[in-house]
Amino acid sequence: MNNSHHEALYEALFDTTPDGIMIVSEDGRTIELNASMCRFLRAPREQLVGRHFRDFIPPERVDEAFTAFAKLKSEGTLAVEFPMRAIDGTIINLEWRSRANFVPGLHLCIARDLTTRERAKNGIARSSRTAAKRSGVSSSTSRCRSHSIPTNRSIAITDSAISPNATT
Repeated sequence: MNNSHHEALYEALFDTTPDGIMIVSEDGRTIELNASMCRFLRAPREQLVGRHFRDFIPPERVDEAFTAFAKLKSEGTLAVEFPMRAIDGTIINLEWRSRANFVPGLHLCIARDLTTRERAKNGIARSSRTAAKRSGVSSSTSRCRSHSIPTNRSIAITDSAISPNATT
């Protein structure tokens, strides 16, 4: 493979990955981003390149973002869940994996949208509560699992309690 073929492969990878990729300068300015990051931030690339990362942080989390950026630069890597604020004000919860100085003075930040995972998690919790209500079991006991434990005692399970009973 020649260099132009390699470049085309890397460009295709950068442009088509579902994870958002943002390359940030030493001072926090966006140098480059891929189509997925543009989609997360709900703006075309031209409106995003050159802007400081603080422009995409919920105002109440800006100090925390600067602390995380300093940690990335001092430790070399960072893995964190942290939201961003899209151009239209929408908050997007993201999982970040970042590497400092992947090229001297530039930091690679890769973000995965947590929306689908959070919806699934909330749906499972909601289904569990609904099933518990239908069966008459409280949600705290609906999380219990059944295990076979060798013992000379039996366990009686009622709608509201679990109580050991001696057997002969």
